[in-house]
Amino acid sequence: MSVKTKRVTLEDVAARARVSRATASRVIRGDQRVSPKKVKAVKSAVAELGYRPNSAARALVTNRSGVTAVVIPEPDSRVFSDPFFARSVQSLSSELGKVGSQAVLVFFSTKEQSERTESFLSSGAVDGAIVLSHHRYTGEIERLLKASVPTVFIGRIEEDTSAWVDSNNYAGGQLAARHLLNQGCARPAVVAGPADMIAGKDRLQGFLNELESENIDSIVEPGAFTYASGYEAGKRLVSRLEVGEVDGIFSSSDLMAQGIFDAFKEAGAALGPIPIVSFDNSPIAEELSLSSITNSTDQLAYEATKLLESRLTGTWNGEPVVLPINLVERTPRFSF
Repeated sequence: MSVKTKRVTLEDVAARARVSRATASRVIRGDQRVSPKKVKAVKSAVAELGYRPNSAARALVTNRSGVTAVVIPEPDSRVFSDPFFARSVQSLSSELGKVGSQAVLVFFSTKEQSERTESFLSSGAVDGAIVLSHHRYTGEIERLLKASVPTVFIGRIEEDTSAWVDSNNYAGGQLAARHLLNQGCARPAVVAGPADMIAGKDRLQGFLNELESENIDSIVEPGAFTYASGYEAGKRLVSRLEVGEVDGIFSSSDLMAQGIFDAFKEAGAALGPIPIVSFDNSPIAEELSLSSITNSTDQLAYEATKLLESRLTGTWNGEPVVLPINLVERTPRFSF
């Protein structure tokens, strides 16, 4: 016959720490108006007794569920195949855990799914939402902004009242162009990101404007931040490289750069060293020994979580967060 273990209560913690129940509660909630001696005593009692706060009771007191939706407006096939999403979700889950919130993953790729997501966000099941990889689909961002919970976007959006965190994509495009110019390139090509994502547009515009300042034009190949789009762009670029129409490449993401590399290898093109620079500085860039612009998922997750907390507590200053970027230079290990 099993013996049911008695649940450790807040009263038990208070008794062990020799403080009042109210003081124990304030320490567990993170209230700063408690003496260091009492904080230490309560934390020791929590650890010794193995106390776990009752989430339902805590929700009644704090009016918060302790759950945050991580919303990715992408097809599930892409969410599970793109390493950027895996790193981002892992970083967000870790940062949200530090502030006592459980991440719940939500993704959609159709208007119907988007409408269901809006209803879910407005249902009271979550405290807020962090949106990753949003597009300018008709009504998508507006629909997410209509949900009655604080929402933070990872990625710049144009709505003035929105809260967002992003790397400086425009400056990253400029830095990529300058890198290729410093390598002696006079006929660079760019594999752009999707036209309906501001990150893709900003990287492209920064790149083109920096080249224009030197009176240099660029061949623009369309892309979608996916391996397949990089691979297709790579196949189109092979002939241009062979006849000297292109002497350097900016890939707007590391994953597309991987596709470009594979297309070059598959074509067996007789190409010498080709200056290539990319964006994200992910493990893919390290594996390919590829110079790449930084786009830290850890830093984006940290700032997005901090911004969401400020919205939940009413302390947001109304300003977005723009992270600085830099170029990590690597020496290519092989030619094509």
